Amino acid sequence: MVANLDYRNPYGTLQIMLRNALSDDSSRIISSTSTRIDFGVNPFTGAYTQFFGSGMANDGSGTVTDIDLYWPNAGTTAMVVDGLPNIAFADLYDAANGADPDMALNQLLARTDWIVTGSNYGARFDGFYSADTVTAGSGDDYYIASMGPGQARAITDRFDGGEGDDEIQLLELTTAATIDMAAARIDFSETVGASVFDRAITFSNIEGITGTDFGDTFIGGTDGDFWFGAAGGDTMAGNDGDDLLYANDGNDSIAGNRGDDVLSGGTGYDTIDGGFGNDTVEGGDGRDKAFMGFGADLYIDNGQGGTNGQDTVYGNQGNDTIQGGNGNDMFYGGLDNDVIFGRLGDDMLFGEAGYDTLDAGDGNDTVDGGDGRDKVFMGVGNDLYLDNAQGGVNGQDTVYGNQGNDTIQGGNGNDLFYGGLDDDLIFGRLGNDMLLGEDGFDTIYAGDGDDTVTGGNGRDVVFMGTGDDLYIDNAQGGGFGRDNVWAGSGDDTIQGGNGNDTFRGAAGNDVIYGRLGDDRLVGGAGFDTLNGGDGADTFVFSTGFGEDVIEGFVKGVDRLELDDALWTGTLTAAQVVAQFGDDSSGVVTLDFSTATEVNYIVFGGLSSLAGIADTIDIV
Repeated sequence: MVANLDYRNPYGTLQIMLRNALSDDSSRIISSTSTRIDFGVNPFTGAYTQFFGSGMANDGSGTVTDIDLYWPNAGTTAMVVDGLPNIAFADLYDAANGADPDMALNQLLARTDWIVTGSNYGARFDGFYSADTVTAGSGDDYYIASMGPGQARAITDRFDGGEGDDEIQLLELTTAATIDMAAARIDFSETVGASVFDRAITFSNIEGITGTDFGDTFIGGTDGDFWFGAAGGDTMAGNDGDDLLYANDGNDSIAGNRGDDVLSGGTGYDTIDGGFGNDTVEGGDGRDKAFMGFGADLYIDNGQGGTNGQDTVYGNQGNDTIQGGNGNDMFYGGLDNDVIFGRLGDDMLFGEAGYDTLDAGDGNDTVDGGDGRDKVFMGVGNDLYLDNAQGGVNGQDTVYGNQGNDTIQGGNGNDLFYGGLDDDLIFGRLGNDMLLGEDGFDTIYAGDGDDTVTGGNGRDVVFMGTGDDLYIDNAQGGGFGRDNVWAGSGDDTIQGGNGNDTFRGAAGNDVIYGRLGDDRLVGGAGFDTLNGGDGADTFVFSTGFGEDVIEGFVKGVDRLELDDALWTGTLTAAQVVAQFGDDSSGVVTLDFSTATEVNYIVFGGLSSLAGIADTIDIV
């Protein structure tokens, strides 16, 4: 009996036959190029022959848990001398001679093409030392394709995963591969010397495939596909079924096509097309471009945080959800009712058609609600909101400013805008809008329509517009601001707050209440009603002011400021009262009207001109 045999050149014509070694001791043949030698005493009854780097692992109780099978170059042979539990060498396929003989115990196996049938416990199969056929059992198996020692011929492996979750791994290949699920085939090549030879794997019952590092092409089948890309720019095109496609590193192109797919770009500048179905798309790190397709889709930019990317995402038909990451992203909602989260970065969010919800997140963001009734949360930063800047159809939008100096520009609908903290700029534009400046020194343009404006805390500047507008300074009480409000061309109502405000009427019959503070009230043209409220208020009149009523005027506290253009020449206050004043009807009036212009003041609640001259300031 030979204890050890060492042959240093196993690529020649060596044939080693081990017969009748049927004992409890392990017999084996070991090559110097063996990649796996892990047997001591074989636990099985009878002998197991290990040849040229093949190996078998077991759990110590006779159950085979793993098998790795390698074959040397043509010309060498080996032989099975005893059967093994759970592992059967079923058939021998001779590619050269076209024969398919049955394999029997103690049969000499020449170096040709062969078949392995695996166990039911999961196995690993390393391929491409020959044209092999592997049939796995019911366990979770994986087949690792490797280049082998360089066979100068075309080789096709065959792998049947059987039951269980089975996978083919291509990570050890050194060239790109084409994976065609419809054809159940993987094609690649190997360079041997100066020649290039085709390699292929045909497969069945496979649940997952991991690609190479060299930019693979994945073609989907009729069922749901499960793919993992590696490094390199992969092209993945799913087909029917619910696919799970993970491109990983590289600048990848992914298309889900039909089905409810999960598509992940990984790192790199990826292009992702969801296609039909309710898809989930993850852009990952890098500058990605995604087209959401038809369905209620979800886009997530690197949900675990990660590095910055500048992504562009186009929603389409369906109620889409788009969640940005840390970069300066550009998101388009498309049709229907979308939800868009900008998160970090200076983002541009376009709701487009539908009733959209847009959350800008942190950063200096630009948001365009588009058509439809939108709800917008501006976030932290100096944000800009535009309601369909190109015009378009009406929407009734609600916009919440936040921390930062925000600009909010409405559209044609009846909008509700909140400025939030800091100094905001708000344009109501068309429609009957409600505009709330809230905290900060805000500037508000009500625009056309019958608008309601609340300045809130801070020094606000408000321009009322063309409709019959209502201004309320902090209707809930509180803030002390010095507001400046200009009424528009309609019949406006202005109600001040606690500060020393300046309120100016314009064309129209305006009603102005100063409330608390030392206010300055200008009626403007029209038949206006002016009430200073508490404090030392000043009522201002110039030519063309119309007919105004002053309510609550307190002699010795309030002031009357008159433009000397109301009369000719130079007059003192006493002379003005004497020439233009009248209390004969029991109501004090000052009438500066001419043949072409009405300038008439009525003091409600005052019955005597006495002391009026002391309240007049001439400018």
